Amino acid sequence: MCNNSRFWNGVLTDSMLCLKAGAKGQAPCKGDSGGPLVCGKGKVDGILSFSSKNCTDIFKPTVATAVAPYSSWIRKVIGRWSPQPLT
Repeated sequence: MCNNSRFWNGVLTDSMLCLKAGAKGQAPCKGDSGGPLVCGKGKVDGILSFSSKNCTDIFKPTVATAVAPYSSWIRKVIGRWSPQPLT
């Protein structure tokens, strides 16, 4: 439904999540892209991708990219760095 012509017109992929604001002023806005989508127990489930140009538009869903499909790649990249002692 979120990917139909009324909202995002087919630009969403299977790894994207549609988010609905609970009320006016609760939707992500300009500058929030790249921020975490945290659900439940502090686990990052997504990364905010884009939203409508009007930050108060509660009728056009904000879109986040799901983290789960990329978790093995994220672990691989993070594993390349070893922790450095604080100085």
